[in-house]
Amino acid sequence: MVRRLGIAFAVALAAYVGGAAAGGWLVANVTSNTHDASLEGVMTGVFVIGPLVSIVAFVIAFVSTRPRV
Repeated sequence: MVRRLGIAFAVALAAYVGGAAAGGWLVANVTSNTHDASLEGVMTGVFVIGPLVSIVAFVIAFVSTRPRV
């Protein structure tokens, strides 16, 4: 159980970093905000998209590492 949690947390951390970077890039390139598009991209990536991707990755990793019967 502890091994499963460790793997799930490691996957979630990696997914957070990747999701935040990809989300920030995506929002910065798609937004119609001309004043501070880069700041909007970074904030959305770090505080919205990164955590969402991290939660989904944690659940998937935790479920997929369960012992087979």
